[in-house]
Amino acid sequence: MLKTIEKQNIDRLKIIADTGFKVRGWLRKFSRRDKEEADEEEPVTKAVAKTSLKTWGLLALKARKFTPAGLVGAVATGAAIELTRRGAGVVSDKIDDKMQEEFNKFSVATSNTVLQMFVRDFILGMLPLVALWLIPTLLP
Repeated sequence: MLKTIEKQNIDRLKIIADTGFKVRGWLRKFSRRDKEEADEEEPVTKAVAKTSLKTWGLLALKARKFTPAGLVGAVATGAAIELTRRGAGVVSDKIDDKMQEEFNKFSVATSNTVLQMFVRDFILGMLPLVALWLIPTLLP
């Protein structure tokens, strides 16, 4: 019964971890951080200007007219998109940091447990050999 409970808990944890990885991957794609880390991030104002210009140009081509209201709407839309992307990048970085922290905790606990088990098994393996060595010397 304990194995069944343990298996269900492990399956549940796997599902949760898979969901977390999928969300993290989606956030990194949305924030455009899934690309090479060598690229430096451009300033927010430049990114907003680029996105706004693209949006305004697209709206102008669709409507076939240039208006100040369209420009303001494009700037607002571009700013909202860029700030949302930056926020998603920050959230994905926090998820990465938390996952690394939890992994470090788990690896330290696991390595301590493995080391203790190794020492215990080594002592239990050597104890009969030492006893067999001492019996002839103590009992002539």
